[in-house]
Amino acid sequence: MKLAPFCFILVATLPALRAAPGPGPERDGAPPPRRNEAPAPRRDSRQIDGSRIINESYSFKKNQEPEMSADEYAIYEKVVGMVAVNPEFALKLMATMTAGEKPTPAFEFVLGNIYFTNGKPEVAETHFRNAVRMYPDFTRAWTNLGVLLYNQHNYQEAAECFTKVVSKGEGTAENLGLLAYCLDKTGRKTAAEMNYIQAVGLDPDNVGYLSGLLSLYLESKQYARAEPLLQQLTRLQPDDRRNWAVYASLLVAEDRKLDAVAILQGAAALDLLDEEGRAMLCDLYASLQFHREANEAYAELRKRSPSLAQSRQLAYTQSLIGEKKYLLADQALGELEKAGVSGEAGIPIWLAKGSLCIGLERWADARVGYQKVLDLSPLNPDALLGMARVEKATNNLARAEVFFEQAAQQPSTAQRACLELAELAIKSRRYPRALGFLEKAVAIERSPALEMYIARIRTVVAAPEGTPVSR
Repeated sequence: MKLAPFCFILVATLPALRAAPGPGPERDGAPPPRRNEAPAPRRDSRQIDGSRIINESYSFKKNQEPEMSADEYAIYEKVVGMVAVNPEFALKLMATMTAGEKPTPAFEFVLGNIYFTNGKPEVAETHFRNAVRMYPDFTRAWTNLGVLLYNQHNYQEAAECFTKVVSKGEGTAENLGLLAYCLDKTGRKTAAEMNYIQAVGLDPDNVGYLSGLLSLYLESKQYARAEPLLQQLTRLQPDDRRNWAVYASLLVAEDRKLDAVAILQGAAALDLLDEEGRAMLCDLYASLQFHREANEAYAELRKRSPSLAQSRQLAYTQSLIGEKKYLLADQALGELEKAGVSGEAGIPIWLAKGSLCIGLERWADARVGYQKVLDLSPLNPDALLGMARVEKATNNLARAEVFFEQAAQQPSTAQRACLELAELAIKSRRYPRALGFLEKAVAIERSPALEMYIARIRTVVAAPEGTPVSR
């Protein structure tokens, strides 16, 4: 924000007098109103000296701002023309001409403006501080000092400056908006909200104030208040793609997914949706089980952002597998395979293919998928565990144990692999071996049911050979 260094126009004061609510009837002694009876008039216990207020208003405010001396004004007129042409020389000349003199607050203010506009904010800050120290009611000096501190990200002190400006009657939309931003940055959210509301009241279509207030409402999950602001922002800035995605996210947070779909579809039709917004639309189709629309949307997203489309559609496919909707998952996975991925980029797809084939009991296809992963990443934990389950399902128990043991060495699959190994050991009546794997599994994550089962296995291990184990 640039300051007008030589502007001495006084901004009209906009006092905002708001009547504070009086105390309730229960507190001031009045009985509660009866049914169908008007409430008793409230008695304000505060003593207001109305005569003093009226009498003080007779005298006009004088000396609203300080003035420069005649000598200072002469220097100002000589130097001001040089600032735009040769600022360095002008500043040196001014320093020489004012050496040994004590500047007035007005001249300190002028010096601050000149130094600020010529890229010397540290020197400008000193002059602004001198001006407000010498003349505490100098509102424009407080404003410029606040802006300078704002630009330096010193929001705490900037907020103090703007608070003084507003309290002295300069409650313009700009000052209120700057104060609100500084209050927000320093964690005073309620005060920031109040000032943003006043700023929006004075400048209803200011995108900055609307966005600041919106961020506060979203942060505090006041979605009912945030929605009208988003509607206004999308009207004021229809080309800002972020607004559409944020609006849809708000509707999803309120569990209004169909409304969110409608918003995103409209934005997509107008080509006002970025890749993240399109990915959100894909995910919404998937969560609402609009499977045909989801696959079409993912295919469209792949044209714009292949990596983003792959990760989102892969998550969709995995959720379908988890829900045992294998035919739908097979269709979605087929769309992914059409993209022709290869190398390590294909690992997530081949893992999903393996899981799908296990669900469909297509053991040979599952083995092929997992083997592709192991060829690229021999210690991939999910591939080791998947291959072990394929071998177990096809009764290749020796090979299954080998893969389960390798999976048990990987942190992400250790517990599941240990439980599988324990089950194989129990089936072959190798109870000490089973006990060892069960103890490893419970050490990773405690489970009361598993601990009870371990206690039974310990009993069997300690019992004479041939004692059956209850499962």
